[in-house]
Amino acid sequence: MKLILSRKGFDTANGGCPSPIFPDDTMFSLPIPLKHEDKFTYGELPRFGEINIGEVVAGLTRGRIGAKDHAHMSPDLQPPDGCPRLFDQAEAAERHLNNQGVGEGDIFLFFGLFRRVKEDERQWRFTGEPLHVLWGWLQVGARRDCGKGAEKLRCSCGNDNTRYVAREKLDMGDGIDAPGAGVFSRFDKRLLLTDPERNGVTHWRLPKIFHPHPPKTPLTYHGKRRWTLEGDYTYVQRNGPGQEFVLNLDEYSNAEYREAVGWARDLIRKFGTK
Repeated sequence: MKLILSRKGFDTANGGCPSPIFPDDTMFSLPIPLKHEDKFTYGELPRFGEINIGEVVAGLTRGRIGAKDHAHMSPDLQPPDGCPRLFDQAEAAERHLNNQGVGEGDIFLFFGLFRRVKEDERQWRFTGEPLHVLWGWLQVGARRDCGKGAEKLRCSCGNDNTRYVAREKLDMGDGIDAPGAGVFSRFDKRLLLTDPERNGVTHWRLPKIFHPHPPKTPLTYHGKRRWTLEGDYTYVQRNGPGQEFVLNLDEYSNAEYREAVGWARDLIRKFGTK
């Protein structure tokens, strides 16, 4: 099995700002904008409780993106009934996943850039510091090339991408009752990747199982980073390119494998929305 930390949602490059953590600690990963038309505009997205996401986007981007702009719904982890939970990947990021052999049974943990918000004179505004936060998961049930023969699918980012379709039920070997994909809809410090004791969103604090003891392969794109192990955590600064960061658990001992899978399973059990 492989664990993939997968960067998705609004950030400084796509959307131009973080996604919101609301005053009641609920959080919503804003799907990135599209230049061409797609299935949904931000104003057409389902309401988040009493909150209109189109109004949130317009306020947080100061009108650069509005309710009539189109949203790229990938990953789509809470689709309408009868539709699969999935996400599409393409270009360099997909080549990286393919080179790492990511496929059926592997688990994506999606993270993004978040920041607390408040409503001020009916406009949503940021408060607090930006953070990298885990916000969802997907266990791969099928991997499909979207532009090949009978498998050709209509994907919003083109025909050269790959579609990852979630399992209907999560299978981590312990009978946990959870769907194959879903979201962490409420902020908790245990979902933080950013080290709460350091300044800077890219200073990460991860469970010690991520520490790259030789001969294990480090988390991809982090092989030349300086890792520090202290107690139950390992620390590293996340810089440079990449959307998909893969940890190959097949290189781990049985005890280490169980520890890593247990960490992901516990997050889903405690914070996942079914």
